[in-house]
Amino acid sequence: ADNPLWDAPRTLITPHTSPQVPDRTGRSLDIICENVRRYRTGAPMLNALKPSDVYTPATI
Repeated sequence: ADNPLWDAPRTLITPHTSPQVPDRTGRSLDIICENVRRYRTGAPMLNALKPSDVYTPATI
C-alpha cells in the first residue's frame, strides 16, 4: 500500500489473468511466430487491439 508506484503519474495498474488452456505455451508461440511473419509482410497482426479496446480515463 505504501509503494510509490500506486500514485505514479500516467500509470495504470491492471491485473493480468489468462485461463489455463491446454498447450498454452505452444499456442502462444504459434501466435508470436505468425505475427512475426505478418509483420515482415505488412499484414495485420493477430489479436491486435483496436482504439476502442484501450482504456482512457475521463478528463477532468
